[in-house]
Amino acid sequence: MSDTNDRANFQQFLADMIERRPERCEPRLAADVVWHWPPFAKQPPMEGREAAMEFVRNGAAPYYEEGTLSIEFGQVMVQDGQAGCRATLRGTTKRGMPYENSYAFFARIEDGLLTEVWEMMDSVRFLDQLKATPSD
Repeated sequence: MSDTNDRANFQQFLADMIERRPERCEPRLAADVVWHWPPFAKQPPMEGREAAMEFVRNGAAPYYEEGTLSIEFGQVMVQDGQAGCRATLRGTTKRGMPYENSYAFFARIEDGLLTEVWEMMDSVRFLDQLKATPSD
């Protein structure tokens, strides 16, 4: 697949994941995809499409109001099956507070499918915003 197609596939996957459209994510993942959590989560990688899809379907639910998350892409780079982007995610936390944070996503792409994904974020900002309440 060309870099142009891989770029479109990578960006569309991230937008669909953030905006909770799992039916559009699944066809973009390899069966043996490996998803690496942000380092602060201290979790082993998720392995396989079903584990990744469980995360896509339910990963944001404990933290954000349904339907509020969006992604704004900054730089996106794709070349020879390697992809990376900087993005800003915005939404509303379960506590009713605005959420905005910087993220970086990286992926390996083979035959048009994401085979490995890394997710990074400003973990301090993430945790501070999730703890905030309207009275803070």
